[in-house]
Amino acid sequence: MTEEAKPFLQWVGGKNRLLRDLSIRLPQRFIDGEPTIYIEPFVGGGSMLFYMLSKYSNIVSVKINDINERLTKTYTVVRDTPDKLLPAIEKLSDRWHSLPVKQRFDMYNEVKGLFNTESMDDVTLAARFWFLNRTCFNGLYRENKEGKFNVSVRHGYNFVLERENFMACSRHLQRVSISTGDYKDCLTDITSSTLVYLDPPYRPISATSNFNSYSSEGFGDKEQLELKEMADKINEAGGRFMLSNSDCPDGFFDRLYSDYVIDKVSIQRCITCLSTKNFVQEIVVRNYRGTLYDRMTKYEQTGLF
Repeated sequence: MTEEAKPFLQWVGGKNRLLRDLSIRLPQRFIDGEPTIYIEPFVGGGSMLFYMLSKYSNIVSVKINDINERLTKTYTVVRDTPDKLLPAIEKLSDRWHSLPVKQRFDMYNEVKGLFNTESMDDVTLAARFWFLNRTCFNGLYRENKEGKFNVSVRHGYNFVLERENFMACSRHLQRVSISTGDYKDCLTDITSSTLVYLDPPYRPISATSNFNSYSSEGFGDKEQLELKEMADKINEAGGRFMLSNSDCPDGFFDRLYSDYVIDKVSIQRCITCLSTKNFVQEIVVRNYRGTLYDRMTKYEQTGLF
């Protein structure tokens, strides 16, 4: 067990509620202390990342990636210059909390406008990114086709800046390599010591639940099929992967990942503007067995290592 750190961002689709289901499905060799290279090609809010870094000292190196350049720049600033970032965040926080609720709407739109149009240094970008993440609706990150952040404010919301957690995240990130761009680029050197957690933008379970506006590029069925090909390459190279996604009623992933172990899990999610929380079915796919979950359920399969 190492120093505990929690994600410094809120994130729609974040894995806080899925952590237990993921943790009991980690490879037993990893749990037993095998030196491991850990890779997250779709890091997002980092729930799984900071869980792994906080709990397992046998992770010898870490790579994270995301297509969202603003997000990866924020991770880099948290890692490299938290002493400059925290005062910039505090300045925004103090102003926000000094305003009447009705005036916070104006401040939010002002910061969002600057975030979308103004040239800025990375510390300012990271501070604004964190501020918008904490004051927008439900921690949602969404871009329009022009690549501009376009989420509405969460009215009247108060937030807390957890300085000690920021510093703990910064210390953990010292051993993390951060990249921006195509997830495939960080999956080129897979070995038997590699563990990859794949958490792509989820495939919508219905037309009304579609959320593929995380970046202006989108992530549709074509990209899901390409990701399956990449999972096959990880498997062929002897690496281990775990993947999460939605459990689509049309059986898309049941067919696509039929060669691997597919577990169904029930998770409470909230994305709608009504802030109602509903249980939804998700899948966890893996190319190995013999996990704690398998032992708990006496679940056995053949043909996988």
